[in-house]
Amino acid sequence: MLSQNFLSGLRKFVETKQRQAVDEAARKKQKSFAAVCARSLKAKLMDIPENNQDNMEGEGLSTCHSEASAASLDSYIERHKGPGFPKRLFAMIDEKGVSDSAVYHRAGIDRRLFSKIRSAPEYHPSKATVIALGIALEADLAELEALLSEAGYALSGSETFDLIIRYCVEQRVFDLDEINEALDNFQLKPLGGVA
Repeated sequence: MLSQNFLSGLRKFVETKQRQAVDEAARKKQKSFAAVCARSLKAKLMDIPENNQDNMEGEGLSTCHSEASAASLDSYIERHKGPGFPKRLFAMIDEKGVSDSAVYHRAGIDRRLFSKIRSAPEYHPSKATVIALGIALEADLAELEALLSEAGYALSGSETFDLIIRYCVEQRVFDLDEINEALDNFQLKPLGGVA
């Protein structure tokens, strides 16, 4: 059972982070509008029709694109590609010295789903499954974000579900029942038994 103090802290954390996300979105919108206005003013000063403004900034762009080769793109991908979700997950399991069965039991997921993750590299688990596995491994925030990233996900600064997960990980709350209690307190879907 989570304490009222914990839930109060969680509620304040979520409200603050959501307010910050809204403020950041407004700042980005203002910045974007200012850039459009500046380009428009620059075009008027130079007496360039508005539909040619893009050419003004990108004259060398077509030359640059035509010089790019498939080989350089392949090498870029090779240099920057991560290990992928299954490799990252099983490396974390090995590092923490936990058995597979302990992980999928703590995550509240089925053995068959866990087996599918292990044996089918093309399988793409849901964000909730990735989070549940990270929680089961007691991953710190950086580890959880790396695991999510390898699966193509991220923790948002504006989604209440994500903020609750972030708060619980920062507070080192790794009990699935307690996390689900916090999620339920905000009328959100629980972790565990996820696909």
